[in-house]
Amino acid sequence: MGIKDLYPHLVAAKATVTLKELAVEEGFRKNHRKQRCLTLGVDANNMLDTIQAASQKRVHSVSAAESFFTLLCKLLQTPTALIFVFDGPNRPRFKRGVEVKTRGSSFYRLAKVMIGTFGFYSASGEADCLLAALSRSGLVDGVISNDSDLLVLGVERLLRKSRDEASRHELLFDVYTRGAIQERLGLTPAALTFVALLRGTDFHNGVEGCGISIAVKLAQCGFGEALIQGHEEHAKVPQRFSAFLTGWRADIRYELLHNTRGYLQRSQPAVAGNITDAFPDLQVLEHFVDGERTLIPEGCDSLKPQLPNIPNIVTFCRNQLLWTDQEILKRFEAHFWEGAILKMLYSPLVVYDPRSSTFLERWLQTKLVKEWPKHTQRGNLECVHATFSLDTLVKASALPVSTTTSRPMKTNLYVPLTVLSVAKLPRGLSQEEVDAVAQGMTAGEKPPNTEEESEGNEASDSDDVECLYVVRRTQAGDTVIEFF
Repeated sequence: MGIKDLYPHLVAAKATVTLKELAVEEGFRKNHRKQRCLTLGVDANNMLDTIQAASQKRVHSVSAAESFFTLLCKLLQTPTALIFVFDGPNRPRFKRGVEVKTRGSSFYRLAKVMIGTFGFYSASGEADCLLAALSRSGLVDGVISNDSDLLVLGVERLLRKSRDEASRHELLFDVYTRGAIQERLGLTPAALTFVALLRGTDFHNGVEGCGISIAVKLAQCGFGEALIQGHEEHAKVPQRFSAFLTGWRADIRYELLHNTRGYLQRSQPAVAGNITDAFPDLQVLEHFVDGERTLIPEGCDSLKPQLPNIPNIVTFCRNQLLWTDQEILKRFEAHFWEGAILKMLYSPLVVYDPRSSTFLERWLQTKLVKEWPKHTQRGNLECVHATFSLDTLVKASALPVSTTTSRPMKTNLYVPLTVLSVAKLPRGLSQEEVDAVAQGMTAGEKPPNTEEESEGNEASDSDDVECLYVVRRTQAGDTVIEFF
């Protein structure tokens, strides 16, 4: 969706990463929002329509609602605060000349309930513009969508579901930033707007015969910057703007015919002939340029990570998904408990009691049953293999558990080393001390410059601060954090 065939031209500007790695590194470890999470907007209609289409084509063996439930469980395993933005009553009536019909409204209603019970947020409006406004205002750190139009509207970082084979098992995303696109490809925001007008988007067809390569080469000639500047200077006076556009179109036709700047591979007389006086579509231009007028709904400026409401999720599964209690327990064991425990550990409100090895975050708690000393690399994250008790979580769910066995319920997880280290810190530490553990260094000390310094980093090295913990690397390559 969005600008047709644009993504293949952005390969040099993309980075591919799992959502957990991105959120742990930028949201939890760097902690720039002081909430230990990455805040993201989600193009809800785009995501749900994709899930529903896959369900209708029987790509998945379960219903769309069940697929979305599983996806929310995976999202719960990441340190994120998510706001799902739905199209409201002002959504465009036509896309690519076809009338947009509201499909799956009952599915959307179910999805909104699920989103709330999992501790995420939802909002409605002109979705693309609202997502762009949230990004421009800094209220979100990025937007999850397949729609490249959002880069034109002002989204600074776009996360697109990767087509890589590994993405079938991981939340793997291709990440595009407007900064990287401009630095590596020379396409400014104005140039992207010009490409969209030439190539066409979901809302218009663009110029006939103008492929993506021609559109990008023309954009590199500076016609996009000229158009945006002309709009800023003359749009309020229609006659002056019309005169500007006449000369601007003539320059484009001349470049297509003579290739004076040398960006085109050859002259393009057919495309030049299709640059009519109706180009550009002024409604589409206004849509891209004036997206900043979008008002942000109340509440979108205070997004915080929240725990899932387990009793409400159980009620939803019973009443809407029609699962039996045993089915719920089975699916929770396969998909949900890992995210519920990790969400507790990610939370800046979690409290750890070292006497009972218990983590408590408001009304939920779990016990650290066992922690293996050897750490494991999971992707780009160094993780701790640990076992956690499920007894209190199952009790909170009010699900009936078979009494035929006295075996305690537990689950094995791989927790990022940084996350478990911060979650186990005592209360009352300063933000700087907590951030120091997240960054993998001893409180009050500078990061070591060499491997030898790191291995010799003992508590006595720092005389001017109270050392509450030491980070060291063993000869076997394991990172160990010792608390005092």
